Amino acid sequence: MFRWLLLIPTLAALLALGCLPQPPGTFAMDDDDDDGDDDAADDDGGDDDGGDDDGADDDGGDDDNDPGPCSDHGDEVVWPDGTVCACDPGYTPSSPAGDDCVPTEQVCTGGSINFDYDGDGQTETWFDPTDDECWMFELVNWTRATHDPEGHPECHFPLLHDVEWSAHGRHHSMLMQQAGGLYHDDYPYAQNCAYGCDAACEMDMYMYGPDEPHCPDLSHHCNIMRCEISHIGIGTYPPNGGTWNTQNFF
Repeated sequence: MFRWLLLIPTLAALLALGCLPQPPGTFAMDDDDDDGDDDAADDDGGDDDGGDDDGADDDGGDDDNDPGPCSDHGDEVVWPDGTVCACDPGYTPSSPAGDDCVPTEQVCTGGSINFDYDGDGQTETWFDPTDDECWMFELVNWTRATHDPEGHPECHFPLLHDVEWSAHGRHHSMLMQQAGGLYHDDYPYAQNCAYGCDAACEMDMYMYGPDEPHCPDLSHHCNIMRCEISHIGIGTYPPNGGTWNTQNFF
């Protein structure tokens, strides 16, 4: 089956053939956290010497309540541009600092807009992202945190979710489905477009499909990894289970 991609900011377009669906739980961190069993080391350690009877004294009190790196829901990854959290599935950083991991639904949220995103002729004032749209947002930040730029000018800190440009993205995805093909329109700085499979599969196409070079070359890959962007809006159509996708970057 053919899956399609389109990107800007240029008139260039490309066709990607095939992709490898990859649910987020199968994404693997690099081998630098071979601690594995080390996580068990903080379970008790020296407290055993105190005997079982004074459990009250050995609770660890504050230690048990202090989250570790990445809020105990991810792994720190060190890059030349800084240290960021690669969050576990279902989590994403809460700020551009990329130093924590919170449930994705706390960051990928609905909000006020001023746009007719469903094409009914009425200006909507509120937009709620779907689970699929938030899943792709989460994957974008995970990809930025973990992708090796191999010496190219790419950045790793997370993007913030923008609700207005997500609404525009869903509207554009709807129009592409109605037109039966990909094209670019209504974007703030850069835009990726695709259709044909789910969020993980389309992220795989954007990053690793044919002719997807590192920055600074023009590519979907580079749009995702650009240093000069800080926000992303993501819109999918149909809203639930759809495969027409638009990513708007600024």
